[in-house]
Amino acid sequence: MEKLVIQRVFHFLLIFILSSAFSSFLSLPCLQAGDTMLSLSDPAKLPVLDTVPAGYPDPKMTLTPDAFQTPPEGFGEVPFWWWSGDKLDKDRLAWQIRELHEKGVTGMQINYAHKDTSQPHWPTFPNTPEIFTPEWWDFWAFAAEECGKYGMGIGLSTYTLDWTGTENLFNRIVYEDPAFHTRTLHLREVTDGNFTPSENSIGFWAYPFRGNVLTGKGIQLSTEDPAQTASENVREMLAKAGNADFDSV
Repeated sequence: MEKLVIQRVFHFLLIFILSSAFSSFLSLPCLQAGDTMLSLSDPAKLPVLDTVPAGYPDPKMTLTPDAFQTPPEGFGEVPFWWWSGDKLDKDRLAWQIRELHEKGVTGMQINYAHKDTSQPHWPTFPNTPEIFTPEWWDFWAFAAEECGKYGMGIGLSTYTLDWTGTENLFNRIVYEDPAFHTRTLHLREVTDGNFTPSENSIGFWAYPFRGNVLTGKGIQLSTEDPAQTASENVREMLAKAGNADFDSV
């Protein structure tokens, strides 16, 4: 029993730390270098911050009993905020955020509930608006801005969304896309010749060349229009796209 309690405490502490860090990452300002957007996926291009953002783990911080009584800014209670049930309403969301802030809550993790059926695989309850639709993103942006007014963090849990099974959300909006089923992407090059794309083709593009030198910008062709695979038609489309100096495609 003691071991189980320790495991659960560690589990929720880990969720608490990760939620705080993730929420702070989402709230980082959008920075630009000249006209080029910094790529946050490249560690070498991450901006150097003068101070540690609220809720971001400080390597110098020591966790003591007192720290849990008066946690640093950005750390604290991060409850599961269930968006299941009634249709989302901005006035109600704003009221809930304000109430949570007044109770000392520093951030929330949005969660969705699942049906109590093992077949098929405890699917996520239907919700209005459906998750990741344009209307849903509008609610997300609103909630994030409201949280920002109070310095609160916000994040989304994948609980029920990425569970194994044919009915989960990630499967419907991501894994059913044939492009994500490919273990290896095969590139086939054709020079001034007609070709017929296979039913598994993801897409094809045409580029203008003079000899072995690329002389202009390429164009994406339609995989659903066989006429676009004919060499003479491709040449005409490249010319219309502003390419003049080329002798091969």
